[in-house]
Amino acid sequence: MRNTHKDKVPPEWIRKQTLVNAERYITEELKEYENKILGAEEKIIDLETRLFNDLVLTILEYIPPVQLDSVLVGRFRLPAVICCPFNRKQLCQTSP
Repeated sequence: MRNTHKDKVPPEWIRKQTLVNAERYITEELKEYENKILGAEEKIIDLETRLFNDLVLTILEYIPPVQLDSVLVGRFRLPAVICCPFNRKQLCQTSP
């Protein structure tokens, strides 16, 4: 609001910022909304962290069996590739 109209500002408006030949105002309702928006990022980070930690705790019990499976698959896969020319040829081909 220009300084020339400063006297017309409603009393419930709160001065927020001084500009060149003007003032910027805000209402209590807008101030509360601004605080809600600014606090949302922190709440999002907290929620994401909590969800990630819950996910890690949920899958933690499955890690050892999956690791064991991968070791066993690796042991069985290598001899099959070496011993069988058909498998070796099939595995070496790249798809278009």
